[in-house]
Amino acid sequence: MTITQAQTAAWIQSYARAVNENVDQLNKLDAAIGDGDFGASIQRGLQSATELLPTLSEEDIGTMLSKIGMKMMTVMGGTSGPLMGTLYIKMGSKAQGKMELSALEFGDAFRTGVEGVMQLGKAQVGDKTMIDAYAPAAEALVTALNEQTPFPIAVAQATAAAKAGYENTAKIVARKGRASYIGERGLGAIDPGAYAGYMLLKSLSDVLL
Repeated sequence: MTITQAQTAAWIQSYARAVNENVDQLNKLDAAIGDGDFGASIQRGLQSATELLPTLSEEDIGTMLSKIGMKMMTVMGGTSGPLMGTLYIKMGSKAQGKMELSALEFGDAFRTGVEGVMQLGKAQVGDKTMIDAYAPAAEALVTALNEQTPFPIAVAQATAAAKAGYENTAKIVARKGRASYIGERGLGAIDPGAYAGYMLLKSLSDVLL
């Protein structure tokens, strides 16, 4: 199974809708450990991405993702803009010139995007960041695809890994980002970036199923 340029665009749109529906929840999660505007920031970034999509309908997946990433970097505030933008730009670097990707190619692109975010943010699993959702999801996706698991099922498994990852952030003390400033007072709070990472995978699963 492959994922087409149109499906990739639909994934971006699906993610934007999910964020619109959960923006208050994302802001609330951020308010517990940060400055409370993460939801509004990512909503603004994804709105700009969806507005850009009609102009990219003839572009290959790599170009589309790279331009979306650059747009989100420009529009979003704080540290989340460069991180989210990097995910798409690095994914795009693996999809240049291609109007569709095989499942394995997509898995490789997603893992490359996550590795780019980890490098930029200097974050690892356990730091209470979006990486706590992204990294387990990337590992689960690539592992499942290498075992020839059907693409939609592999993405569903990656989504489950992201869900477990974001839920676990409530049990750890942040070592990165603004949440690290409050130390153990952040215990019990879910990281909004990790929750948004789960939503990104869930949106992809919804498009493929």
